[in-house]
Amino acid sequence: MNSTSWPVWAQDMARKIQSKTTSQFILYNNVRDLMALENPKFPGQMDYVAVGDFLAGSVFKERNTVLFYDISKGVYFLDSSMQAEFFKTMQITQQDLMKLPSYALKAIEIYIRLSVEKKRSVAVIIDHAETVIPATLTSAMSLEDRKCLVMLRKWANDPSYIKNNISIVLITDTLNDLNNRLVRNTSTDKVEVAYPDESERIHYIRYFIDEEIREKAPRLFADYASVTPEQIAHTMAGLNRRQLKILLAYARENNKRIDFAYLVAMKKEIIEEECFGMLEIIEPRHDLNAVVGYDAIKSKLRNLAAAIKMGKFDAVPMGYLVSGPVGTGKTFIVLSFVGEIGIPCVKFLNFREQWQGVTEANLEKILNLLRAMWPIGVIIDEADAFLGDRDQQGDSGTSNRIFAQLASFMGDTSYRGKVIWFLITCRPDLLPIDMKRQGRAEEHISVFYPETSEEKELLFRSMTRRLNAKIDESIHLKDVFDIHQTVSGADMEALVTRAKLQQAIVGADTVTVEMLRSIFQDFIPTNDPESVELQNLAAVIECTSKSLLPQKYATMDRSEIRRKFDELLKRYNQ
Repeated sequence: MNSTSWPVWAQDMARKIQSKTTSQFILYNNVRDLMALENPKFPGQMDYVAVGDFLAGSVFKERNTVLFYDISKGVYFLDSSMQAEFFKTMQITQQDLMKLPSYALKAIEIYIRLSVEKKRSVAVIIDHAETVIPATLTSAMSLEDRKCLVMLRKWANDPSYIKNNISIVLITDTLNDLNNRLVRNTSTDKVEVAYPDESERIHYIRYFIDEEIREKAPRLFADYASVTPEQIAHTMAGLNRRQLKILLAYARENNKRIDFAYLVAMKKEIIEEECFGMLEIIEPRHDLNAVVGYDAIKSKLRNLAAAIKMGKFDAVPMGYLVSGPVGTGKTFIVLSFVGEIGIPCVKFLNFREQWQGVTEANLEKILNLLRAMWPIGVIIDEADAFLGDRDQQGDSGTSNRIFAQLASFMGDTSYRGKVIWFLITCRPDLLPIDMKRQGRAEEHISVFYPETSEEKELLFRSMTRRLNAKIDESIHLKDVFDIHQTVSGADMEALVTRAKLQQAIVGADTVTVEMLRSIFQDFIPTNDPESVELQNLAAVIECTSKSLLPQKYATMDRSEIRRKFDELLKRYNQ
């Protein structure tokens, strides 16, 4: 297997080793994937192996000794001859190496020193490195952890390692899982193992199909798939080869049919499991045709959808701030827009943990996954509470670091049109200016309650259809409701649901005018009028397009809007 066919990250490693610039590497991100490696017994035939085995058979193929270490298995070797040479040199047993990590690392260090004297090249691959040197404050580290940290830092800075072809590789899922003093060491090179792109996914799926034929599997791909390898690879963006293997093998062994429904369901299940419930995949069921009213907003979003479909990513805003009072359907509009584009969408869930470094590691994992899944929409609901700011105190700086991680990712213009952010909030004034500026949430869309009688009638009709309420088309909203009263989409949903309940209780075939009139007259909105107006004014102030504002706000002087907002805010905070 020629080195030019290796993944880019492996080629970079090989160049740095060959040029004698680095001896210690940290591999992170997609490190649990399978990598293509030529089978030494059958030249020209490719197999897929774990990252450590790939390194041993490619980058470190010419090393005299390749040894592995993790705290579960202790020290083990690429082959028996290497193992025999190690124990002959060291005069110790395998049982000795199963002791504390510091003991095993010290034994490896002595072996490296003896190998240098014999002019033997060595590669050491430490898997699950976060279990050897976990992320924690130095002052809180155990003596055992400190010994390991000092040893690895010494190895990274030892010039004799570079000179004598001694390489150390630490494998971990995220950099934030490892001790910061090691990660930030300038002598340690950080190597990101990327998720496979579409062409690499196609290559693996074809390998899986060929492997079925070689092994004479009872069911072949053609027997259980109604989609092509290319369609699977395109749909499963964000999955690695190991996950593709699970998806394909599960269908084959359990008499499942691989179609688009199966792919969507499995992708959702696999990614949500991989993210431990920190991310929810949302497959939009509607496009913008499902949104009633809001014609100016729909027009703006449809223009954007057209640009994305044409591949004009450089013309797409980095993100959107969607604000407006509670119950206006902000999230529904965003989901409908994502459905209009036809791309998947994810929603951030709670990824915060109480332990040092775990929250940052969780976010790093999520952001790495987003990069692999593009194009994708990312929803952060209640963004003002979720994001926090740079000045939060009381959690040892975790919130500040999280804010910085998110802000950096959201502002990276290489993801323009690929990762589209939607920050949804009813209080945009509480969002840090860093997140609202151009280059992050560039377009600010504001959503308001329906104002005209026509808009309210449309909302009523839409909600009765969506909830499948049996209400006669001859009944109009003005027959049962004061048309001048403020009503939100959430209010209307609650009212129509009450009408359906009343119909079920009395056993009527349809909802009558009398039922509706009684329910509407009995209803008391839960929203405080001053709170709603405060949210309205906050949305008006943040809106970046005058065409999206109701007439009464579009013609109002901006200084007057600010004065009213400040006055309401002062009363609200008392």
